[in-house]
Amino acid sequence: MRKLKRQESLSSQLAKIIERDIYSGKLEGGASLASARTLARGFDVSFQVVLSALDILEARDLIVRIPRKGVYIKSRNFTGDLREILFFALTRQGEHRPLIDAVNELLSAGQYDYTARIAVTTGEPERLRIELKRLENSGFVDCALVSTSYLTAENIRQVCGLPYPVILIGDLPAGDYAGLSFGAVSPDYPALAELVMDYAGQGGYRETVLFYAEQSARKDVVERMEQLGRTRQLKLRKIAIGGQSNEEIRHNFHVQMPMVAWYCSGKTLYITYGINSGAYEDRTLLPRERYPDIELMTMDSGIGITHVKADYSELKGCLNEMIAGVAGKSNYPLMRKVGLWAEVVKGD
Repeated sequence: MRKLKRQESLSSQLAKIIERDIYSGKLEGGASLASARTLARGFDVSFQVVLSALDILEARDLIVRIPRKGVYIKSRNFTGDLREILFFALTRQGEHRPLIDAVNELLSAGQYDYTARIAVTTGEPERLRIELKRLENSGFVDCALVSTSYLTAENIRQVCGLPYPVILIGDLPAGDYAGLSFGAVSPDYPALAELVMDYAGQGGYRETVLFYAEQSARKDVVERMEQLGRTRQLKLRKIAIGGQSNEEIRHNFHVQMPMVAWYCSGKTLYITYGINSGAYEDRTLLPRERYPDIELMTMDSGIGITHVKADYSELKGCLNEMIAGVAGKSNYPLMRKVGLWAEVVKGD
């Protein structure tokens, strides 16, 4: 006899147990579920609790009730039907999001039936709890793709508690992941540092100044640029821009950038990373006629400005393989690093 805890409703707990048995393959599609009375005896709950649990499972499209015959697990035909994918990511208002865009491109190509949930966050933990509850109630999906941006190690553990297979996209924050089952894939972002510093070295600049968002810019990329600057004897100055929201980061950047430019002398390359500023990209902030020796560049996507254009083809191919592995119940790798091809696109 399996005992249920009392912290949440018994019907919700029972529904979760049956749901996990379905996703794990322990209860196969087309098979009949034990009768309500048998389930009630097996879990030591009332008949009404079982009926309420079945209502939950039916609402999630996991079972079908056939009058006078019983309850059956819904069949899944992976060879004929589109695989159902759930994609979830946290982002900040106005943030450049090339990785999220790349995943959406993959899913919208026609190979999958998918739902994307892109939630704007300011870092509040309650928001993630609400979003995870929504994901739990998403019905029958083959797997969930979850961006690790803005997630803590504890958040990752919560995500891995979802009742279906999870593939994480991006680097994992430091933490203990023992006992968790998930797939993960991450682009080789430090390769961007090589590309940008190559460009800086070839341009013959007196100095390169990197303005980066302290909260969102990847530390490994910034550290790699600093390391390359030392080994290649390129003068690199780093300026961290603080702020809890994109609006605050942009405001602080608009205040600091002209102050730094005022003391600039000689041919200089300015680079932004993780900062979204239209006034920077169209040179309203630093007019060319006033600052002719300053070239502007961004490591994020940009229009009309010199920028880094990343190609996520290898990531998309890896995700296709991992989704197929999950759906086919084969073992999929715990973590895969994929190459990130990129180029510098010259601005106007």
